[in-house]
Amino acid sequence: RNARENASSRVSKSAFSDGLFYSYRSRKENSNNTRRKRLVRAEREGNYSPYHTQNEEKLMDLLTVQSVKTVLHYLQETNGEMHFYLNNYIYENPFGKTYKNSAGQPTRESGEEWLINLASSGLTTVTNPMRGSVPTIEDSQPRTREISPRDVCERILATRKELSKDFLLLLEKVEVKNGSVLRNALEKTFTTMDEQQQEDDDE
Repeated sequence: RNARENASSRVSKSAFSDGLFYSYRSRKENSNNTRRKRLVRAEREGNYSPYHTQNEEKLMDLLTVQSVKTVLHYLQETNGEMHFYLNNYIYENPFGKTYKNSAGQPTRESGEEWLINLASSGLTTVTNPMRGSVPTIEDSQPRTREISPRDVCERILATRKELSKDFLLLLEKVEVKNGSVLRNALEKTFTTMDEQQQEDDDE
């Protein structure tokens, strides 16, 4: 009886171990298959970076921030009320703020979401105490203007489209920049070697 129980125990343990091994191997194979499919899809789309999505988000965020700064620069000279509104909006709704998603996890707001929130805001009446870009009937009246956040967003999007051309030109210089880094590093290496040799000769 004891022999049968020991044998049965060994069979049960063996079956349990085999089950765990099969489960682990199955999960590993599924993971490898998923990774392989992602690589095939990425190669088909011309994307070879494991951080493609993150790179895209970072690039678009940078492009959006630079576009907003550019729009603010020109609005300061051409439309005081809109500049006043956008400047206050940025102060109250800073870039990259963190919020909790539907699952309760902290999530960073992207530039796209920031623009969507801006464009979907309601009309706002702005009184600029500093300067009015639109003449009023009487100079003594407050310089007030109704601002459409959607118009502001469209200005940013148009600027972003133009700045993207500058980004493309800059990205084309990456190969030249890489060569410059290696050349300067080589020159610095030889300079360090010469200085070390000089110190040894002096000793």
